[in-house]
Amino acid sequence: SKIADIFRLAYEDFPEDDATLEHNLPLGATAAIRDTGGTGTRRIMVRTWVQLLNDCRLDSPKKLTPDEVEAMVSGASEQLREVEAEVVEQEGE
Repeated sequence: SKIADIFRLAYEDFPEDDATLEHNLPLGATAAIRDTGGTGTRRIMVRTWVQLLNDCRLDSPKKLTPDEVEAMVSGASEQLREVEAEVVEQEGE
């Protein structure tokens, strides 16, 4: 995937475990779509993919279960909601 290629350019230590990425990244996309119902999916998906790639880089790569990825998406959704709430509060809307 292009996002994994970008990580490989940015981080020389990024593992060459394409099988794990090919397993995990689609799970992230599916979970993001299910979580958002299609609204704001791209932001959640990118945030989840970055987390998956960072986890892969910092730990040994492992194939995740759908439940593990769902938990990551849920966490990413919550973080984005908090950021949006802070922005709205700061702008006084």
